[in-house]
Amino acid sequence: QLLSYPIRAEYTTVTAAVVTRDPQVWYHSIVINKGTKDGIKIDFPVVGLMNGQEGLVGRVVETSFAASKVLLISDSLSALVGSCPASGDDGVVEGTNGYELLFRHLRPETAIEKNQVVVTAGTGGVFPAGIPVGSVAKIESEEQDAFRTVRLRPRLNLSQLRDVIVLIKKSE
Repeated sequence: QLLSYPIRAEYTTVTAAVVTRDPQVWYHSIVINKGTKDGIKIDFPVVGLMNGQEGLVGRVVETSFAASKVLLISDSLSALVGSCPASGDDGVVEGTNGYELLFRHLRPETAIEKNQVVVTAGTGGVFPAGIPVGSVAKIESEEQDAFRTVRLRPRLNLSQLRDVIVLIKKSE
């Protein structure tokens, strides 16, 4: 399935196996079997494929010669700029240390509906634009609130990760 990953012209890819994760902090991080010897560096984006769907997994936060630690998007220390393709509005996607993500700081008039897909905005210098992050599970705030907050289901089931893809910018 990883062989069918869509090609992004400005990136090369390295496939990696998930070798360990801490059961005490399941939604925080994973360790993969690729490291600096494979060209992996801190802040490289990590994606996955499940059931033919691409989804964001996280970013590399530690590297060694033969392994790397990936901070999952579900970790509460994870934050990235997400975008609603239907409206063009951006917000901040944050982890909750659980299965859901929060999509915050949306304008009150942002048109967003249940099951709508949120993608990476491509700002911030880590994640390229257009990677699916999750889909809208619940809209928590009302239009009269100062900002809208939305709960997202991650695009991939992060608890079932076995293999991932590290994106390496060709200019690196």
